[in-house]
Amino acid sequence: DMRVLYNYFRVSPLVGGLAQLDQRNTIHDERASPGYYRCRLGDSGIEAEITVSPKCAVHRYTFPEDQCGTIALDLSNGGVWVDAPNRRIFAESSNAAMLF
Repeated sequence: DMRVLYNYFRVSPLVGGLAQLDQRNTIHDERASPGYYRCRLGDSGIEAEITVSPKCAVHRYTFPEDQCGTIALDLSNGGVWVDAPNRRIFAESSNAAMLF
Protein backbone atom coordinates (compact mmCIF):
# COMPACT_ATOMS: atom_id res chain seq x y z
CA ASP A 1 0.00 0.00 0.00
CA MET A 2 1.68 3.23 -1.18
CA ARG A 3 -0.06 5.37 1.45
CA VAL A 4 2.35 4.01 4.07
CA LEU A 5 5.21 5.76 2.26
CA TYR A 6 3.75 9.25 2.17
CA ASN A 7 4.37 11.77 4.91
CA TYR A 8 0.98 13.08 5.98
CA PHE A 9 0.69 16.25 8.00
CA ARG A 10 -2.22 18.27 9.31
CA VAL A 11 -2.92 21.71 7.84
CA SER A 12 -5.02 24.03 10.01
CA PRO A 13 -6.14 27.50 8.94
CA LEU A 14 -6.73 29.73 11.98
CA VAL A 15 -7.82 33.21 13.00
CA GLY A 16 -6.97 34.36 16.50
CA GLY A 17 -3.63 32.58 16.84
CA LEU A 18 -2.49 29.11 17.82
CA ALA A 19 -4.81 29.00 20.84
CA GLN A 20 -7.57 28.12 18.35
CA LEU A 21 -5.72 25.00 17.14
CA ASP A 22 -7.50 22.49 19.37
CA GLN A 23 -11.00 23.87 18.83
CA ARG A 24 -13.38 22.00 16.57
CA ASN A 25 -15.09 23.83 13.73
CA THR A 26 -18.59 23.24 12.49
CA ILE A 27 -18.76 22.99 8.72
CA HIS A 28 -21.07 25.27 6.72
CA ASP A 29 -21.88 25.72 3.03
CA GLU A 30 -20.21 22.51 1.87
CA ARG A 31 -19.76 21.95 -1.83
CA ALA A 32 -18.08 18.89 -3.26
CA SER A 33 -17.41 17.30 -6.61
CA PRO A 34 -14.81 14.73 -7.70
CA GLY A 35 -11.39 16.22 -6.93
CA TYR A 36 -12.73 19.41 -5.28
CA TYR A 37 -14.09 20.35 -1.86
CA ARG A 38 -15.14 23.72 -0.41
CA CYS A 39 -16.64 24.81 2.90
CA ARG A 40 -16.77 27.61 5.46
CA LEU A 41 -15.18 26.77 8.82
CA GLY A 42 -17.31 27.50 11.85
CA ASP A 43 -17.83 31.10 12.89
CA SER A 44 -14.28 32.01 11.85
CA GLY A 45 -15.32 33.12 8.37
CA ILE A 46 -12.49 31.09 6.82
CA GLU A 47 -13.35 29.59 3.44
CA ALA A 48 -11.42 26.39 2.73
CA GLU A 49 -10.96 24.91 -0.73
CA ILE A 50 -9.05 21.75 -1.56
CA THR A 51 -8.36 20.12 -4.89
CA VAL A 52 -6.42 16.90 -5.42
CA SER A 53 -4.40 14.89 -7.87
CA PRO A 54 -3.22 11.29 -7.45
CA LYS A 55 -0.13 12.40 -5.49
CA CYS A 56 -0.88 15.77 -3.94
CA ALA A 57 -3.48 18.20 -2.65
CA VAL A 58 -3.63 21.96 -3.14
CA HIS A 59 -5.24 24.01 -0.39
CA ARG A 60 -6.56 27.56 -0.66
CA TYR A 61 -7.81 29.47 2.37
CA THR A 62 -9.61 32.80 2.24
CA PHE A 63 -9.57 34.69 5.52
CA PRO A 64 -11.91 37.51 6.55
CA GLU A 65 -10.38 40.89 5.69
CA ASP A 66 -10.64 42.11 9.28
CA GLN A 67 -8.85 39.06 10.77
CA CYS A 68 -5.19 38.01 10.85
CA GLY A 69 -5.00 34.58 9.24
CA THR A 70 -2.52 31.86 10.19
CA ILE A 71 -1.85 28.44 8.70
CA ALA A 72 -0.45 25.88 11.16
CA LEU A 73 1.34 22.75 9.90
CA ASP A 74 1.46 19.78 12.29
CA LEU A 75 4.52 17.68 11.41
CA SER A 76 4.33 15.50 14.54
CA ASN A 77 4.18 12.32 12.45
CA GLY A 78 7.48 13.19 10.80
CA GLY A 79 9.11 16.12 9.14
CA VAL A 80 9.91 17.64 5.79
CA TRP A 81 13.40 18.90 5.01
CA VAL A 82 14.51 20.85 1.95
CA ASP A 83 18.00 20.21 0.53
CA ALA A 84 18.05 23.29 -1.72
CA PRO A 85 21.59 22.87 -3.17
CA ASN A 86 20.69 19.39 -4.41
CA ARG A 87 17.09 20.35 -5.29
CA ARG A 88 15.56 17.65 -3.09
CA ILE A 89 12.77 17.46 -0.51
CA PHE A 90 13.17 14.79 2.15
CA ALA A 91 10.25 13.59 4.23
CA GLU A 92 10.54 11.21 7.17
CA SER A 93 8.00 9.54 9.43
CA SER A 94 8.05 6.75 11.97
CA ASN A 95 6.87 4.29 9.28
CA ALA A 96 9.07 5.13 6.29
CA ALA A 97 11.27 7.67 4.60
CA MET A 98 11.07 8.96 1.03
CA LEU A 99 13.19 11.22 -1.10
CA PHE A 100 11.25 13.40 -3.57
